[in-house]
Amino acid sequence: MTTDEGTPQLIFTTIRRVWYSSTGPNRDATSGASGVSTTRNAMPGPDDVLSFELPPIRVPNSSATLPDQYSVRVRIR
Repeated sequence: MTTDEGTPQLIFTTIRRVWYSSTGPNRDATSGASGVSTTRNAMPGPDDVLSFELPPIRVPNSSATLPDQYSVRVRIR
């Protein structure tokens, strides 16, 4: 929470790290990807629920994405 701009705000930061291994016969090679996102919102009321959806994970060296969905819901009381 901050009041830098005069009114209370909720600062929400997400960090996602994904590690994967190759599908070849030698599974010694692993790679990873990560991303960070920060958003500011007016401070929610006690009955408000904020929802933050993370974007799909992109398959390395491809335009395809994995069929996962992940979201975080926040309520402050």
